[in-house]
Amino acid sequence: MRAWYVPTEDTTSQARVPYERVAFLDAPPSDRQYRVIGYICPPVGKFHSWGERLNATRAAASLYGADAVYIDQQSEGELWSFKVNQWGGGGSGGKYKDVHIRAVAIAYE
Repeated sequence: MRAWYVPTEDTTSQARVPYERVAFLDAPPSDRQYRVIGYICPPVGKFHSWGERLNATRAAASLYGADAVYIDQQSEGELWSFKVNQWGGGGSGGKYKDVHIRAVAIAYE
């Protein structure tokens, strides 16, 4: 997860928090002060669902003491994947769509 995270400040003094405490927001908060502490870009093709991707994003943010994350960029792309049965009998796979996101990790003031 550390490879997905790009800090915007030194977060070595920030205490880690349980990922369940990191809120997922639809947009930047407008009701309180915050600072951006980093950006998270989970790898494409690694997750099987949107929920897995969001929970992994929250977990990565929790390592650096983030209070919340929100998505500021999102794009959809096509990927190819094939699996071959090692005992014979063919394989499966083909083209599928996946979503690439960039999330902003924030800490409340």
